[in-house]
Amino acid sequence: MHEIISTENAYVADLDVLMTVFLGKIRAGNVLRGKDLSVVFGNLEGILAVNKELLRRLEERKAQHPNGVIEQIGDIFVKVTDYLKMYTMYCSNHPYALMKLQTVRQTKSIAKFLDALTLLPNAETATSRTSYSNQSKESANTLSSFANS
Repeated sequence: MHEIISTENAYVADLDVLMTVFLGKIRAGNVLRGKDLSVVFGNLEGILAVNKELLRRLEERKAQHPNGVIEQIGDIFVKVTDYLKMYTMYCSNHPYALMKLQTVRQTKSIAKFLDALTLLPNAETATSRTSYSNQSKESANTLSSFANS
């Protein structure tokens, strides 16, 4: 149970980074058209909400058992099963999302902006669990110059 909660917590944190660092900054910078955003990010906002709820329920169950012995968690997954079907749509869309991302990255300014996002501290934490301050400064400068152009 502890491993499930730990893994779910890390997964929710990574999804949150996708939404705040990537989707949020792409929207704020008007980097991609709405339709392109929909294709690339699909229903990740809904998936994040479902996984936050799953994590909340798992943590709630853990809190009910201070001795650390949790005998039952299957009911939690049963309660969110219908919502987990969102992954079917996400997975079905994934090849199209990759193709769209490849297409929009052919525009050099968009590719540079997206590359800069991957160097931001939160993005690095999500992908490698490390931070590189010099790259983060360079990334922030690139994002700023893109937004001002």
